[in-house]
Amino acid sequence: MDNHKGMSPEDCLWTDLSAMIKEQYDGLITVTNWKLVTVFWDIGQELNQYHAKKEHAEYSEFFLRTLSTQLMTVYGPWFSENHIKNMSRFAAQFPRPSVIGSTTPVIIWEQIFGPAMILKKEKDAGLKNIFNEPWIASFRRLLEPAKGLRIEKKIDDIEKELLRGISQYIEKYRDEQNKWFSDNLNLFFLKIGERINQEQKPVIRHASLRLEKEYGSAFCENQLYAMGLFVQLFGHPLVIRIATLVTWEHIMILLPLPELEEKLFYVRLTATQGLSPAGLRKQIAGHVYENTNGAKEREQRTIAKLQNPTTETKVSKKGNNIFIAEYVHLEFEGVDKSLVVYNIFKNRYFMNFEKGASYF
Repeated sequence: MDNHKGMSPEDCLWTDLSAMIKEQYDGLITVTNWKLVTVFWDIGQELNQYHAKKEHAEYSEFFLRTLSTQLMTVYGPWFSENHIKNMSRFAAQFPRPSVIGSTTPVIIWEQIFGPAMILKKEKDAGLKNIFNEPWIASFRRLLEPAKGLRIEKKIDDIEKELLRGISQYIEKYRDEQNKWFSDNLNLFFLKIGERINQEQKPVIRHASLRLEKEYGSAFCENQLYAMGLFVQLFGHPLVIRIATLVTWEHIMILLPLPELEEKLFYVRLTATQGLSPAGLRKQIAGHVYENTNGAKEREQRTIAKLQNPTTETKVSKKGNNIFIAEYVHLEFEGVDKSLVVYNIFKNRYFMNFEKGASYF
């Protein structure tokens, strides 16, 4: 690259990885902001529809206080009475947040929760870092897997409908956001691994010292080698499918296993049984792979299918523009989706980012 002219290999690697980390950070904050604002709008819309069905505003106000108490108990402080009223105003004053990258003015979640409810239609309303104080504790609480909202029998059908609707929005957001964080982290480490594999060990060691100091222990020397090993052992496109089925904690347990077929067997077991990292270790210690008839042959068929994926081309039209997209189907026989319960703030590799000087 031209911007690497005259630089040492160590400085080249440091420059590349720093740029990748900062790009990852910007994308993470942008998508997180958009998804969070969207779920707040959806909740506000549910509240507005509830108000429209209620004839007596005083009665609905009383119920909102009860609703707030129930929501805060399960989902945390972002559902105080004032906050849910602001969500209602937000949905009444603005259209549903558009997709990322559109020309729709940016609205940040901090504006929704502002004491004066000041919502500005600004295109340059810079995004806030939700992983910093004072928001991080509330965000963790929101994403923490919990029992669903308890619906009392004494409330009427309209209120039950509202409770179910809001609970479904929150829990769908929580589950999808946790998984998105995990998948995103794995794919990011995959990208770093591809870059790491282009360098010699002394260069990696030198860069890791600077990276760990600047961005946290997720970028220590051993972790960089693990990222590179992840790419080497699984290879494309197999590695991409694995990244969307298990967490990085699972992957770190799988890397030392001797056979690729054994690794895939335990990926399958983790995804279909929803194993935690501790549960995965227990299955490996119990030699489940060795004791399962036909396990190796089945995973060999899986490898063949994933290494030769089917593709599908779709053509769509919007206005005068024609869009052509090619979809690659990475089929993992017997695994439609992962049953792993994702809790990203319990993932120590994700949490190590927070210790970085300028990442989270």
